Amino acid sequence: MEEGVHSVKKKWISALVCGALLVSGLSAAYAAGLFYKPERKDPQQETNDHSGIQPGLVDSYETAMLMAANEEQKEAIARIKASSFFFSERAVKIVLGELPAHQPRMTEAQARKIVSTLVAAHTNEHTEDFTSTIMKEFNRIHGAPDSVGGSGIHRSIYTLNEASGSSITLMLGMVTLSKPDPNHPDRLISVDLLTNEVLTPRPTASPA
Repeated sequence: MEEGVHSVKKKWISALVCGALLVSGLSAAYAAGLFYKPERKDPQQETNDHSGIQPGLVDSYETAMLMAANEEQKEAIARIKASSFFFSERAVKIVLGELPAHQPRMTEAQARKIVSTLVAAHTNEHTEDFTSTIMKEFNRIHGAPDSVGGSGIHRSIYTLNEASGSSITLMLGMVTLSKPDPNHPDRLISVDLLTNEVLTPRPTASPA
């Protein structure tokens, strides 16, 4: 019975992951950040009033606007906000200069290695604290999640460095890889990276 409930939970989370990918606007947010060229800052001119917000603590578009050094940055942040559903943390931090314009993106192989290494060293139940540890390791490469937020259920989404549009979602203590099914281009394969279990494939587009 417990195994059946766990399976239903995973299928439900898989559906949530796919829904998040459809509405998060990752590609548009990435493009908005990519085409923004941060200005080179003069150390002698770091006198902006950031209202006490510390670098690295930008967690919303509101705080990002307060951190913006000029109108150009504010306009870039506004464009990112308009093109995405959740908070596009990585793109915003690139605009603010907290991440370099060419911050590397994590690959599927790197993500799998990070997760497998931490799972092997972690003997306790996999919790949201554990996935926070995974997220910190992801950020060492990726800089920050591409998209964070959610209505009642918080999720962090990383768009990987694969041309296929693969991504990883951290949500409800799970780490789920989503990528196109090579045999069915209209479907996504979802893989629980904590167990390497393949979840039920889902359509990449909402049914008509």
